[in-house]
Amino acid sequence: MSARWNHTLLAWLLLAAACNGDKAPLRPPANAPQGVVLQVAGRPVRVELALDEPSREHGLMFRTELADDAGMLFIFPDESVRSFWMKNTLIPLDMAFITSKGTLVNVGHGQPGVEVPGVWSDAPALMVLELRAGWCADHGFKPGDHVDVPPELLALAR
Repeated sequence: MSARWNHTLLAWLLLAAACNGDKAPLRPPANAPQGVVLQVAGRPVRVELALDEPSREHGLMFRTELADDAGMLFIFPDESVRSFWMKNTLIPLDMAFITSKGTLVNVGHGQPGVEVPGVWSDAPALMVLELRAGWCADHGFKPGDHVDVPPELLALAR
């Protein structure tokens, strides 16, 4: 996905947020890309966005595969200790807990269908990046590393 598409999607989301008020969750138009591309451990990763409570609750449920260059970025309206579960999640995942400044706190490992205990952040996090299991170790993505998330995107979480 090109930088032009990233900027187009971000512009659309900002406009929709300004006009949305208390209406239904934001959804990009049908012809817009389904996410953005972030640089993670020096590699482009195409991420779907989970910006509101319904999309954060559904996450990657019922998926049977996740490409190596794909993931889901959950953005919350506040920075807090996070706990994730794997209800109805069929694929093992790495869960990268990331601060508001883009710093990786820790990586948790979720196993399919395991709801309790949850996967927890070691410190407050604003975002969680879900990737295929083993991605972080395979690409050297470790605590203290940084991900650049555009501030315009962070502002859309609710």
